[in-house]
Amino acid sequence: MGVVTTTVDGQTVHKPYFDGGIAAFTGNMGPLKFNLTNVKLQGDPANNFYGLNAQNITMQWASQFGGQSQAGLSGLKLGVDKLKKFTFAFNGGTLQSPAISTGVFSGTQFIGTVGSVSNTVSMTFTGNVNIKLPGGAKDGNGNSVNPAVSIVVRAGKNVRADCNAAGAPTPCFRRIDGSLNAFSIKLAGFKLALASARPIGDGGFEVAQTTLTLPLNFGGGGATGGPKRHHQRVQDARQRGCVDYRRRDHPAAAQGGRDVFWRLHRRL
Repeated sequence: MGVVTTTVDGQTVHKPYFDGGIAAFTGNMGPLKFNLTNVKLQGDPANNFYGLNAQNITMQWASQFGGQSQAGLSGLKLGVDKLKKFTFAFNGGTLQSPAISTGVFSGTQFIGTVGSVSNTVSMTFTGNVNIKLPGGAKDGNGNSVNPAVSIVVRAGKNVRADCNAAGAPTPCFRRIDGSLNAFSIKLAGFKLALASARPIGDGGFEVAQTTLTLPLNFGGGGATGGPKRHHQRVQDARQRGCVDYRRRDHPAAAQGGRDVFWRLHRRL
């Protein structure tokens, strides 16, 4: 506990300052877990910050994102300013994410940035991922498929796992969000192009638009759908090690509730 001196309108003003130590602290932000050590609880009017200041941080993804951890992070500030606005920042403004490996995609190089808007804190990780399929995902030219991805993790009063669920607030922000660049994969002669995809909380991703092109021995035709039309599904056929493509308006399609997006999952 102490006092700092500042000057306001030519007048010397004394403001109380407090600084206390916490041995260790663990917190979760969606699928991310933070183990904090050398933590200080600060009230710093000179720098307009009131909250936790951690000097040693280990960040770990939840199991559905591979469970990998990254140590050696430092300078995390989590608190409020004098107007009670969230403060969420790392020294340097960027950080290295642990590697990610889900049943659908994997990647090792992700650069993260942090921010806070409307009392919602977020971490955004960008990089490239490999799409997981038996034998490796290839496009129509035989090249590996590794689209750019942005994974956004949020926490806050208006953050929910599903903003379409009953009782969701307005505005509502998805806990896991982001985007994948459009890409295509070739499976046993079938070409499947995916666009407007985004990550979801179980380690897969949703796809808003798909285009299926048949092999020449099937006529070579194609079909395109969007969430307002066929409500197609691309999902893992777990027992067969392949991908099952179905259209809701096809007689073979499974019956059930509407899908707003299609999902591509693999659980190994």
